[in-house]
Amino acid sequence: MTGSALAAAVVTALALAVVLYVYLGYPVALAIARRFRRRVVQRAPYRGSVSVLVAAYNEQAAIASKLENLLAMTTDGVAVDIVVASDGSSDQTNAIVDSFGDRGVRLLALGRGGKTRALNEAAAVATGDILVMTDATTEFAPSTLASLLEPFADPAVGCVAADLHYVGADSGVARGTGAYWRYERWLRAREAEVCSVIGCSGALYAVRRHLHRPIHPEIDDDFTMPGEVFAQGFVTVFGDGAVSKESANDEEAADFRMRVRVVVRSLNALVKRRAVLNPARFGCFALAMWSHKVLRYLAPVLLLVALSAHCATVALAADPWRWLYGAALVPHVGLYVAALTGWLAQRTGVRIPFVHIPYYFVLVNAAALVGIFRFVRGDRAVTWDTAR
Repeated sequence: MTGSALAAAVVTALALAVVLYVYLGYPVALAIARRFRRRVVQRAPYRGSVSVLVAAYNEQAAIASKLENLLAMTTDGVAVDIVVASDGSSDQTNAIVDSFGDRGVRLLALGRGGKTRALNEAAAVATGDILVMTDATTEFAPSTLASLLEPFADPAVGCVAADLHYVGADSGVARGTGAYWRYERWLRAREAEVCSVIGCSGALYAVRRHLHRPIHPEIDDDFTMPGEVFAQGFVTVFGDGAVSKESANDEEAADFRMRVRVVVRSLNALVKRRAVLNPARFGCFALAMWSHKVLRYLAPVLLLVALSAHCATVALAADPWRWLYGAALVPHVGLYVAALTGWLAQRTGVRIPFVHIPYYFVLVNAAALVGIFRFVRGDRAVTWDTAR
């Protein structure tokens, strides 16, 4: 085997090893660590004050049902303050929120500045000891808020991440979203048991008001808040029983745009808050950030490197190595063939079992690659458009 072919083979193996660690090795490491170090969270009914903060932009189709949903929550012993921060809405969102004023809902009408800035402004006028952040399209069961607040009985808990379920659509991208999110939920639950959740879903999470810090408008509050909480000596836990629901994107383009935006803002957060990547200061939290976020965002680059190096190995190797590496290339290329099949199924509406998983895996990594390019180019994705 030539030196060039050997070098290409080593590059292939190293790149694939990192990708396999990100998606398989890290979950295994969490499962093992959980056997030796498992946090037990104290839970009890919360009795205190809560401010529910909703950031909304042109949500006239959803905001009324959202507010009715919030007002119907079971809140025995809890004083609830609801604040809707309208981020420069140009439709009837503000008027609809105003119509709930006699039921205790407050409107904070802002100029266009993005979701994070809207939540910062809402937090500044909130009166509750616990701040609950939620999206305009997230649905709660009547008991969701009570379940979300229970872990605050534990003095070590500073933030609680709710369990999000995607519902509704049945396209390939929607089923892929569901599978991807079930994997994410498992990771977050294990991270909470071993150390601390490193990121919440913006659909629903809660934080102690005295731990809340204004977040830079260019980065996501839900991704950044657990790090802010951990830096102050508290942990973020997974709110078992606090289930919220959102409709999954049925369209590939809408989901892709959302994924790209998340990557751009997350990369910006990692740069601006890079201190959380230092294991000497943040310990297990930093290790989780590297494994769950940094290396995952690098995965599409590594996948391209691995595929290119693998093809180079086959081309440069002499027999019988060429046949060996050629055979190993079959499952490598098979991943992308399966993803292409999933893409065709999405476009044609044909349901083919299992192909939605490789399809969505490639879609997520393609979005990460585009997000990296946009971030390097200077895009910061401060504002968002309502897909509905």
